[in-house]
Amino acid sequence: DNKELGSFFDKIVYSISISNLIKADYLTQVTGRRILTSFNLNNVQTHRGDFAAGELASVVNTKERNAFVVNKFKEHSINRKAIAFCADVKHCHDLAQTFNTEGIVAEAVWGDMDLIQRKRTLVDFSAGQTQVITSCSLLTEGFDEPSIQAIIMARPTKSKGLYIQMAGRGLRLYQEKKDCLV
Repeated sequence: DNKELGSFFDKIVYSISISNLIKADYLTQVTGRRILTSFNLNNVQTHRGDFAAGELASVVNTKERNAFVVNKFKEHSINRKAIAFCADVKHCHDLAQTFNTEGIVAEAVWGDMDLIQRKRTLVDFSAGQTQVITSCSLLTEGFDEPSIQAIIMARPTKSKGLYIQMAGRGLRLYQEKKDCLV
Protein backbone atom coordinates (compact mmCIF):
# COMPACT_ATOMS: atom_id res chain seq x y z
CA ASP A 1 0.00 0.00 0.00
CA ASN A 2 3.11 2.24 -0.13
CA LYS A 3 2.51 3.47 3.43
CA GLU A 4 5.30 3.82 5.96
CA LEU A 5 5.19 1.38 8.89
CA GLY A 6 5.64 4.33 11.24
CA SER A 7 2.09 5.44 10.47
CA PHE A 8 0.80 2.17 12.00
CA PHE A 9 3.19 1.58 14.89
CA ASP A 10 4.30 3.90 17.69
CA LYS A 11 7.60 2.26 18.66
CA ILE A 12 9.83 -0.70 18.03
CA VAL A 13 9.35 -3.23 20.83
CA TYR A 14 12.13 -5.62 19.87
CA SER A 15 14.90 -5.54 17.29
CA ILE A 16 17.79 -7.83 16.41
CA SER A 17 20.55 -7.07 13.94
CA ILE A 18 21.54 -9.18 10.96
CA SER A 19 25.02 -9.56 12.45
CA ASN A 20 23.52 -10.99 15.66
CA LEU A 21 21.34 -13.38 13.63
CA ILE A 22 24.47 -14.54 11.78
CA LYS A 23 26.38 -15.00 15.06
CA ALA A 24 23.45 -17.02 16.45
CA ASP A 25 23.47 -19.25 13.32
CA TYR A 26 20.02 -18.17 12.11
CA LEU A 27 21.52 -16.69 8.94
CA THR A 28 24.55 -17.65 6.88
CA GLN A 29 27.80 -15.74 6.90
CA VAL A 30 27.99 -12.91 4.40
CA THR A 31 31.03 -11.90 2.38
CA GLY A 32 30.99 -8.51 0.72
CA ARG A 33 32.97 -7.54 -2.33
CA ARG A 34 32.92 -3.96 -3.52
CA ILE A 35 33.26 -3.77 -7.29
CA LEU A 36 33.72 -0.30 -8.71
CA THR A 37 32.39 0.66 -12.12
CA SER A 38 33.01 3.85 -14.06
CA PHE A 39 29.45 5.06 -14.68
CA ASN A 40 28.29 8.37 -13.25
CA LEU A 41 25.10 8.82 -11.21
CA ASN A 42 25.44 12.59 -10.73
CA ASN A 43 22.62 13.41 -13.15
CA VAL A 44 20.21 10.73 -11.87
CA GLN A 45 17.48 12.36 -9.85
CA THR A 46 16.17 11.04 -6.55
CA HIS A 47 12.52 10.04 -6.21
CA ARG A 48 11.04 8.95 -2.85
CA GLY A 49 14.50 8.53 -1.34
CA ASP A 50 16.04 6.41 -4.10
CA PHE A 51 17.32 6.84 -7.63
CA ALA A 52 14.59 7.57 -10.19
CA ALA A 53 14.14 4.15 -11.85
CA GLY A 54 13.99 5.25 -15.49
CA GLU A 55 16.98 7.54 -15.21
CA LEU A 56 18.93 4.92 -13.27
CA ALA A 57 18.22 2.27 -15.90
CA SER A 58 19.43 4.51 -18.70
CA VAL A 59 22.78 4.88 -16.91
CA VAL A 60 23.37 1.31 -15.67
CA ASN A 61 21.82 -0.76 -18.48
CA THR A 62 24.54 -0.57 -21.09
CA LYS A 63 26.24 -3.38 -23.02
CA GLU A 64 29.59 -2.44 -21.53
CA ARG A 65 28.39 -2.37 -17.93
CA ASN A 66 26.35 -5.58 -18.29
CA ALA A 67 29.42 -7.32 -19.73
CA PHE A 68 31.46 -5.95 -16.81
CA VAL A 69 28.92 -7.34 -14.29
CA VAL A 70 29.01 -10.78 -15.96
CA ASN A 71 32.81 -10.79 -16.10
CA LYS A 72 33.03 -9.94 -12.39
CA PHE A 73 30.52 -12.72 -11.65
CA LYS A 74 32.73 -15.14 -13.59
CA GLU A 75 35.79 -13.89 -11.73
CA HIS A 76 34.36 -14.06 -8.19
CA SER A 77 31.40 -16.45 -8.12
CA ILE A 78 31.23 -18.63 -11.20
CA ASN A 79 30.20 -21.70 -9.16
CA ARG A 80 27.47 -19.92 -7.21
CA LYS A 81 23.72 -19.66 -7.75
CA ALA A 82 22.81 -15.97 -7.83
CA ILE A 83 20.15 -13.30 -8.07
CA ALA A 84 21.04 -10.11 -9.91
CA PHE A 85 18.94 -7.12 -8.90
CA CYS A 86 18.36 -4.78 -11.83
CA ALA A 87 17.08 -1.24 -12.38
CA ASP A 88 14.08 -2.07 -14.57
CA VAL A 89 12.52 -4.90 -16.60
CA LYS A 90 14.55 -4.16 -19.73
CA HIS A 91 17.70 -4.27 -17.63
CA CYS A 92 16.60 -7.71 -16.34
CA HIS A 93 16.25 -9.00 -19.90
CA ASP A 94 19.45 -7.39 -21.16
CA LEU A 95 21.56 -8.63 -18.26
CA ALA A 96 20.12 -12.16 -18.49
CA GLN A 97 20.95 -12.15 -22.21
CA THR A 98 24.51 -11.08 -21.45
CA PHE A 99 24.90 -13.94 -18.97
CA ASN A 100 23.53 -16.41 -21.53
CA THR A 101 25.85 -15.09 -24.24
CA GLU A 102 28.75 -15.87 -21.88
CA GLY A 103 27.50 -19.44 -21.34
CA ILE A 104 25.89 -18.87 -17.93
CA VAL A 105 22.27 -19.98 -17.85
CA ALA A 106 20.18 -17.00 -16.75
CA GLU A 107 16.49 -16.07 -16.78
CA ALA A 108 14.70 -12.80 -16.11
CA VAL A 109 11.65 -12.56 -13.84
CA TRP A 110 9.43 -9.50 -13.55
CA GLY A 111 6.06 -8.45 -12.17
CA ASP A 112 3.94 -8.65 -15.33
CA MET A 113 5.43 -11.99 -16.38
CA ASP A 114 2.98 -14.82 -17.07
CA LEU A 115 2.50 -16.55 -13.70
CA ILE A 116 2.94 -20.08 -15.09
CA GLN A 117 6.16 -19.03 -16.85
CA ARG A 118 7.41 -17.31 -13.69
CA LYS A 119 6.73 -20.39 -11.57
CA ARG A 120 8.53 -22.61 -14.10
CA THR A 121 11.50 -20.23 -14.17
CA LEU A 122 11.76 -20.20 -10.37
CA VAL A 123 11.41 -24.00 -10.19
CA ASP A 124 14.27 -24.32 -12.72
CA PHE A 125 16.32 -21.92 -10.61
CA SER A 126 15.59 -23.87 -7.43
CA ALA A 127 16.56 -27.12 -9.17
CA GLY A 128 19.86 -25.65 -10.37
CA GLN A 129 18.96 -25.68 -14.07
CA THR A 130 19.26 -21.89 -14.09
CA GLN A 131 22.30 -20.38 -12.38
CA VAL A 132 21.32 -16.70 -12.35
CA ILE A 133 17.94 -15.00 -12.00
CA THR A 134 17.70 -11.32 -12.91
CA SER A 135 14.95 -9.36 -11.19
CA CYS A 136 13.61 -5.86 -10.82
CA SER A 137 11.75 -5.35 -7.52
CA LEU A 138 9.89 -8.66 -7.76
CA LEU A 139 12.16 -10.83 -5.59
CA THR A 140 13.30 -8.23 -3.06
CA GLU A 141 10.77 -9.22 -0.39
CA GLY A 142 9.11 -12.51 0.47
CA PHE A 143 11.14 -14.65 -1.92
CA ASP A 144 12.76 -17.57 -0.13
CA GLU A 145 15.26 -19.73 -2.01
CA PRO A 146 17.86 -20.82 0.58
CA SER A 147 20.27 -22.22 -2.03
CA ILE A 148 21.20 -18.72 -3.28
CA GLN A 149 24.92 -18.22 -2.77
CA ALA A 150 25.49 -14.82 -4.38
CA ILE A 151 23.68 -11.52 -4.68
CA ILE A 152 24.59 -9.25 -7.58
CA MET A 153 23.72 -5.63 -6.94
CA ALA A 154 23.50 -4.66 -10.60
CA ARG A 155 21.48 -1.60 -9.60
CA PRO A 156 22.68 0.90 -7.04
CA THR A 157 20.30 2.12 -4.37
CA LYS A 158 20.21 4.92 -1.83
CA SER A 159 17.79 2.94 0.32
CA LYS A 160 19.37 1.07 3.22
CA GLY A 161 16.15 -0.93 3.67
CA LEU A 162 16.06 -2.02 0.02
CA TYR A 163 19.74 -2.96 0.11
CA ILE A 164 19.19 -5.10 3.22
CA GLN A 165 16.14 -6.76 1.61
CA MET A 166 18.12 -7.60 -1.54
CA ALA A 167 21.16 -8.89 0.36
CA GLY A 168 18.88 -10.86 2.67
CA ARG A 169 17.67 -13.05 -0.20
CA GLY A 170 21.01 -14.85 0.02
CA LEU A 171 21.37 -15.14 3.79
CA ARG A 172 19.10 -18.14 4.39
CA LEU A 173 20.85 -21.20 5.80
CA TYR A 174 21.22 -24.09 3.38
CA GLN A 175 22.97 -27.45 3.68
CA GLU A 176 26.62 -26.96 2.75
CA LYS A 177 26.45 -23.23 2.02
CA LYS A 178 29.25 -21.59 3.99
CA ASP A 179 28.48 -18.00 3.03
CA CYS A 180 26.74 -15.68 0.62
CA LEU A 181 28.81 -13.38 -1.55
CA VAL A 182 27.25 -9.93 -2.05
